Amino acid sequence: MSDTTEVQTLDLKVEKFDLGTLETNAQAILDYVREKVKTYDIEHYSGDNIAEAKKDKAELNAAAKKLNDTRLEYERMWMKPFETFKKLVADACSEIKKASTAIDQVVKDVEQGEKDEKRRQIEEYWKGTACDLFPLDQIFDPRWLNKSTKYTAIEDEIDERIRKVKADLVILERLGEPEAKVCYLETLDLNKAIDRADTLKKNRERIAAEEKAREEAEAKRKADREANEKAAAEAKEADTANTIAIVDSILEEEGIEVAPEEPAAPLESVAPEPKKPELHEISLKFFGTIEQLKGLRAYIDEQGITYEKIA
Repeated sequence: MSDTTEVQTLDLKVEKFDLGTLETNAQAILDYVREKVKTYDIEHYSGDNIAEAKKDKAELNAAAKKLNDTRLEYERMWMKPFETFKKLVADACSEIKKASTAIDQVVKDVEQGEKDEKRRQIEEYWKGTACDLFPLDQIFDPRWLNKSTKYTAIEDEIDERIRKVKADLVILERLGEPEAKVCYLETLDLNKAIDRADTLKKNRERIAAEEKAREEAEAKRKADREANEKAAAEAKEADTANTIAIVDSILEEEGIEVAPEEPAAPLESVAPEPKKPELHEISLKFFGTIEQLKGLRAYIDEQGITYEKIA
């Protein structure tokens, strides 16, 4: 191929291409080997002629290596012109790639510059809307920066999004859930905000029901406790009255006069020294339930009455 041909185009033109000829006895060698290897059958060897087997193996390996080395040598000579041609084409492709990459970067820089300018104009329009409910990035569509998207279409879409957000906030205002409005401004998704409002409402209802149940349970426990205390006090009072009645009846049978209780002296007067009461002895047997006997014992102790156990 001539290196001095004037290049008018990058289409590769082959000015001369001759397939070389190669005449060898390779086919004869192959035929000979196919016949020869029959004599090297495993049946021709045994432990008695192992040395001969090793010798034949070495000769066969050496012959195969020599044949392959010769083939590689001629292959290198055969391929040398093509390898030179291949390298020239590869170098040319590499240079073309460098130029293409440089041009591609220029194209990208120009396109990015156009997108940056378009983005700046969109941001200027956004500032003019004076919308502070949400940022521009929350609704920004990368397709707006395509050459095919017109400014008027972008402005109309921005205006429509602002209008929709305001209308949705009015709807959420009627629900009376401030957190739902917060959720909406974070997502600009009305359905999610309504779901949030429903969740909040249900949670409040569950909390109110739980608080009511807790208050009712506490009120019931208090009422039960007061009822139990009242019943215990009444039972104690009844036991005391019953014990007093029994003792009064016994004293009456024994002919002992029961003196009425003296009213308490006023606080400002000095109480006279109490008269030591006369002690009377009565031997009795009491029959009653454990609770009654315990009540009697408590009354006796409370009144300071002494007693002895009768064997």
